[in-house]
Amino acid sequence: MRSSIPSTDAVSGAAIAAALHARAAQTAITQARVLEELALLAFSDITHYGVSPAKEVILVPGAPAGPMRAVQSIKRRGNDAWTRHSDHGGARGGDRGGVRTRGSVWEKW
Repeated sequence: MRSSIPSTDAVSGAAIAAALHARAAQTAITQARVLEELALLAFSDITHYGVSPAKEVILVPGAPAGPMRAVQSIKRRGNDAWTRHSDHGGARGGDRGGVRTRGSVWEKW
């Protein structure tokens, strides 16, 4: 005979699902959004990037809009000083002409 009382596993599963749904609503982070971000990393292509006349890393014409988020860091060298740009704090160091630019994207595991 079946009991009308839900099992502990069913109650726990429902509570977990409700908590996950509430967190997703609060943060606007959904499974679909996470997959979109992972796809930007997985499908980033070095041919999407170029260097402007001002020595800034840019997206080339025809590149999709999101790949700049796949850039891990940008380093610019002027004379003897590297200027580092990253997603965690902007530029550091000096830039005094003769600029060379180097960028990297996040590793693809």
